[in-house]
Amino acid sequence: MSSPVRFRHLAVLGLLFAAGSSQAHQIWIEQDAKGAALYFGEFRLNLHEDSPGILDKLAKPAGLLIAADGEEQAVVLEKKTTEYVLASRATKGQSLLVEDPAYPVREARGELGLTGKMLWVPHARYVSDLVARKPKLALDIVPTGEAGAFRVYWNGEAVPGAKVEVAAMSGWSREVAADETGTIHALLPWRGRYLLLSHHTEKTPGEAGGKPYDFITHTSTLSFELAKGDQSPPVPPLAAPSL
Repeated sequence: MSSPVRFRHLAVLGLLFAAGSSQAHQIWIEQDAKGAALYFGEFRLNLHEDSPGILDKLAKPAGLLIAADGEEQAVVLEKKTTEYVLASRATKGQSLLVEDPAYPVREARGELGLTGKMLWVPHARYVSDLVARKPKLALDIVPTGEAGAFRVYWNGEAVPGAKVEVAAMSGWSREVAADETGTIHALLPWRGRYLLLSHHTEKTPGEAGGKPYDFITHTSTLSFELAKGDQSPPVPPLAAPSL
């Protein structure tokens, strides 16, 4: 078990980050013995949007299974009340990827420090283990194969200085900045599920679905589970979906 001093230090870091961060939704993938599912909401708040409701704004989520040898296979998603169920699950060396290029243009009102008409493109990756992977998503976070090390890519190129939120299922989180190689070193002290989250904004106006936008914001997550570590702090109760 961790010492009380170490745990208090982690808790303070998490609270400081939570107080300074803007709230924004993301998509992420979870997997258990029953299979894999895509959620839309806020991971560290244990918020899962539902249907009918905000979950319905994910219009065309597309799934992909990437094998350890790089072979790709499309994955069918089926919408349920609180998630999309994926028809495949990831085994050793594999990744599950989902993205939705058809989220409706909306007005950004200060989220991530942005204002104006935003085209939001969410991406998600789940890995069954932390062996090194190659990037595939436009904005991607992948394990490097080194313990606690991950790298952020934009269009296949590493992103020096990228900001990544590291969150545990208990709600603890902190922000880490990537080094000159786009690599972050994350503190992962507990057993259980983790999510890494990053954003990238293209300040290029355009049109999607017949509606103009001022910029494109990409949000990408990497989720995985650790079988070793200290016992996780309590997980917060499931939050009520947005109205």
